[in-house]
Amino acid sequence: MADPLFTSATPGAAVGIEVSHAPAMVAPAHVWLRATGHAGLADFEESGSVYDGAHHEYYHEWTIRGQPLPAWTKPENMIPAWNNPNRACGREVAFLLPVAGDYVIDLVVRDRHGNRALASTGSLTVVSPESHFPVRGRIYVDPDGDFTDVPAGARTATTMQDLADQMEATRGGAPWVLLRGGKTHDMTTRAGGLIVMDAGRRLAMLSSFGTGRATVVPSTVADRDQQLSTFEVWERPVTGFLTFTGIGFRGAYDAATERGSAGNVLACIGFAANSRLRDCFVTVSDITCSGMVKMLELGASSTGSANNRMMIADCDVTNWRNYGIFGGDMSYRYAFAGNRIVQHVDALHGGDKEDGLVNNHGPVRIPASASVYFSQNDLFSRTGWSRVGDGSLADQPCLRLLVSSHHAGQTATVERNVMEGGYNTVNVNMAEPTYAGDAEHRYIQPANLLLENNLLVGTAKNLGTGMEIWRGGVTVRNNLFIQPDVLQPLRQGGALFALGPGNVDADPANATNPVVIHSNTYLNLMAAPQAGAQTWAFLSDPDRYFTDLAEENNVIHKPGLVSAETTYAPIDVATVLGGFVPRFKGVRYGYDLTRQALSAAVAEGAQVAVPYSEIRKVLQDGTVVEAGATNQAYWLALAGTDRRHAIFLRGQARRLFAEEGHFSLTFDAAAVTITNTSGFTWKEGAMMVLHLDRTSLIPAMDTTYASPATIPLPRPLAGSPAIGSATMGRVTPADALQADRAAPPSRGALEPDA
Repeated sequence: MADPLFTSATPGAAVGIEVSHAPAMVAPAHVWLRATGHAGLADFEESGSVYDGAHHEYYHEWTIRGQPLPAWTKPENMIPAWNNPNRACGREVAFLLPVAGDYVIDLVVRDRHGNRALASTGSLTVVSPESHFPVRGRIYVDPDGDFTDVPAGARTATTMQDLADQMEATRGGAPWVLLRGGKTHDMTTRAGGLIVMDAGRRLAMLSSFGTGRATVVPSTVADRDQQLSTFEVWERPVTGFLTFTGIGFRGAYDAATERGSAGNVLACIGFAANSRLRDCFVTVSDITCSGMVKMLELGASSTGSANNRMMIADCDVTNWRNYGIFGGDMSYRYAFAGNRIVQHVDALHGGDKEDGLVNNHGPVRIPASASVYFSQNDLFSRTGWSRVGDGSLADQPCLRLLVSSHHAGQTATVERNVMEGGYNTVNVNMAEPTYAGDAEHRYIQPANLLLENNLLVGTAKNLGTGMEIWRGGVTVRNNLFIQPDVLQPLRQGGALFALGPGNVDADPANATNPVVIHSNTYLNLMAAPQAGAQTWAFLSDPDRYFTDLAEENNVIHKPGLVSAETTYAPIDVATVLGGFVPRFKGVRYGYDLTRQALSAAVAEGAQVAVPYSEIRKVLQDGTVVEAGATNQAYWLALAGTDRRHAIFLRGQARRLFAEEGHFSLTFDAAAVTITNTSGFTWKEGAMMVLHLDRTSLIPAMDTTYASPATIPLPRPLAGSPAIGSATMGRVTPADALQADRAAPPSRGALEPDA
């Protein structure tokens, strides 16, 4: 079915398309598209030193012709009208093309006057892996040695060590590795517990074969290098593409108790910051991950010229210890689409990130990138390490985007995402402070960042801020911000938009690049006694930092706060927003950890004692459960059930687990005595963080802080001054749910029901 918008162009209006894809598009493949050469459209209303008017002011809609792709299945909270992998919005976007076939992608560009420019790609041909990889270029892995259904002439392996040897035997070629589905592939059978893809051991595709999903279990060897990942990428495959698909990763970590090993690895799949991966198209699709440190480590920020493009799509990530996905490099382009990146709904709220053993970060952080496209993702955060003014632990943001802000002109489009939780309602944090003496974090620079058609839902653990914007060059339009009426343990209040970089250094041009906030709806249902004296402003711009700030045609509805706003009432707060079920179940903390600097080295078989006087009955939020220190009787009463003890050696980057045999302990009269059985020496001066198990004593979830069962869809009702009043200033041609605007259009993100 043709796109109804793709009918006729405005005379004189034109646009071109820049297409980027791998030399061979092997399913699942991805393609990047960028609109170029805009002509015959409206002049830009704003300008700035790096301002890209086409990115901010034109409405780009891309559609795969015929819309052959079914809706994403991984997101559990997704607005039905948004869930369409055949559609993308933004000047620079990416599509996942999951199966073999021929695809044509159409583009419609509209300006504020309704003028249209049209363009289409040529036919994009995606081929199957079976037709691309010769049989001899495949390696099939079955831990039980069952190769009855494997093509004759293919290579085979039974262990991860065998696999590594077979990869080396390809002499730098790029094989297709297939792991037997329905079975567990244990990385402890591979020496070192990881596979490094270097010059002698390259890979083009990793997937499953047979029935079910292959599951990879990481090594838990105590002395392995925890700076590397289970699959560590260092080299470019000769094919120019690298694909991970149809694999599951499973660790033993449980975010609900902060117990168990995630495997002594950095991530499931890691991309080294100093790798020789160049000009490569990386696809990570249909990957599941649970009980790990993180799923992807995208590499630390750098200023190289790798020119890689990466798409993470159709993945399911949960129950992590450190992050869902972390990293970024200034020479990469990253696309995220159709993912579920959702922390365990019963996860403890975590503690200091330096402890190394507890929940301490949110779903996604991309410090740096040349360009980011983030669409149709489902994110939920309930863990973090941040402490606010009253000492309470606050959950980390769902998305932290391009926070290494010392690069000018970075671009990002964030559209059609559902994000729930985080200390700033759900925070898209645009910048982080610079640090004195840090040459890599210079002045904050302006960028080109567009956020449209997103749903951001607060929880009890927020400070009232939806977006913290420190960088110039930001457009925020057509978003729904909803704060339910829930008890607030942090009691901070704040502003939905917190603008300005505070007291950190910034390039003078940062303040002069535009910040435009229009056609959004902010519904804050907080009311006494939940809110207390909190007020929540719509926008905070201390000292008017941004000199080109436009805030137009937004709807703000805060009926129950001390500073109530009902200008645009009546607003529908009774109709349930379909496709979304709140997940925040309440507040729950585990016990604090004990830290002790080792006064002497602890060799294999040697012991170290920790006095009970240092092991107190305190929760990670500082709450004293019971006065005084623990004692021998306290721990002996737990010894039969709570035995999953852990140690983090800060400085040695080693995580040790009693259940894995890395150490043993006894509860003596005055102290806990720990015996080193890890196979290596614990260094003198290392900080030993002791996380003794007392899972059975962790308090129950405090459900007084739980979110309500539903949230409303805040449309203006008949009689609202919002209806048909957006006659001045900026307004979007369609509302947040993709319905065309009426004439005249309404204010806010939503038109009223017809």
